[in-house]
Amino acid sequence: PAYDSASINLNNGWGGGAVKVNYRLPKGAKAFFMNALPHSPNAKGYKSIYEGEHECLIARNSRWKVVGKTVDGEGRIEVTVELVGQVKPKDL
Repeated sequence: PAYDSASINLNNGWGGGAVKVNYRLPKGAKAFFMNALPHSPNAKGYKSIYEGEHECLIARNSRWKVVGKTVDGEGRIEVTVELVGQVKPKDL
């Protein structure tokens, strides 16, 4: 199956005109966590030039629901999406 990457940087979440997206994955969701946050129990010596960054690969045929959206005084948009289902790829 194919996977899409969700890269999250807690310190630099705002870019030039970008929308910040927070992903919520329920327990048991099919995903691969490439690394961990430095303060998490499974970090075990994790180091990154981007402090606070971690990455997760999420099954490509996932369905998401927008569960939150905010716009601050500077017009920056933050969206929170929650995984509601993963579709089995046709080639499996």
